[in-house]
Amino acid sequence: MTEEAYIRDVLAGDRDAFARLIEPHLDLWLHIARAWTGDQQDAEDAVQEALLQCYRNLGQFRGASQFSTWATKIVIRQCYRISAKQRPVEALDQVQASAPGFEGLVALDRTIRDSLDPGEYRLFRQAIGEGRSWQEIARRPALKTRWWRIRQRLKQVLEEGS
Repeated sequence: MTEEAYIRDVLAGDRDAFARLIEPHLDLWLHIARAWTGDQQDAEDAVQEALLQCYRNLGQFRGASQFSTWATKIVIRQCYRISAKQRPVEALDQVQASAPGFEGLVALDRTIRDSLDPGEYRLFRQAIGEGRSWQEIARRPALKTRWWRIRQRLKQVLEEGS
């Protein structure tokens, strides 16, 4: 079933269709939220609140992008809200001006994709999607050298960009 069909079903009142719509993306959203907030509980709260917002506002989804892109933006905004609440008030203006938004994540992903060959990029995305650390991946002997190369290449790209 397509995203559009799931969305039509949800708008027609089928709550189970919403669960099927979001299920393929939950791990990625939780991983993004964990990285953003630095806390598992805050990450789960952010994703839960974001998905409630998605459900309530699904009628406003225009289909100009994929549902997952639209929902990811909402997850990131919710993470930002949670993180901003935990910062001292006097630093809030500074944080708002410098906090990366969704565009920053897209640019970072594009930089990573352009810096790695397609196989390395798939491996990197798989590791990110599963929330696995470099050390966990490197335990597999066949991947250890590939991970080392990926790390070195990304380190070089980041050093050149700073």
